[in-house]
Amino acid sequence: SVPIKTTMSKGGVSMMRLHGNRLLRLCLAPLSLMLAPGLAAAQTVESMPMEQVKECICQEQQIKTLSDRLGTSSGAYSQRQKELQDTEQQLADLQRTAQPGDPDAVTKAEALVDRRNLLRDQLRDEFPGYNKMIADYNQRVERYNAACTKQPMLSFDIVTAKENLSCPNP
Repeated sequence: SVPIKTTMSKGGVSMMRLHGNRLLRLCLAPLSLMLAPGLAAAQTVESMPMEQVKECICQEQQIKTLSDRLGTSSGAYSQRQKELQDTEQQLADLQRTAQPGDPDAVTKAEALVDRRNLLRDQLRDEFPGYNKMIADYNQRVERYNAACTKQPMLSFDIVTAKENLSCPNP
């Protein structure tokens, strides 16, 4: 027979002691086994189904394509805006420094005004398409985030999904 000794802890709770707290460990062990499956289940997230993995990979490819197009359009649009600013600055400088009645200054000013107007028209015409491209890109990213970031994709599912995958163009 093993000697059992009852003691009081700081909180006033009675605890049974058995040679080096073996009884306490014996009592807590089943409790930890009961709690562990619940904790593990609460942390377990199902992986993404294969069809969804395929859809998400296609969405990633479409977003990449749109991102590349948007980058190209953004660069061209920004370049045109910079050119407009430079043209307006050249026109302002010319107006400040030109001598009244200087025919070369008048000719140069007319050319700068024509260039400025052309750039404004181009930017005005491009803006709706550029703005739509940005909105489309943002919507696709939002859809991807909503559908593809809530569950993990297993690496071997990704490899399998990419085999013979055919995605529609954006």
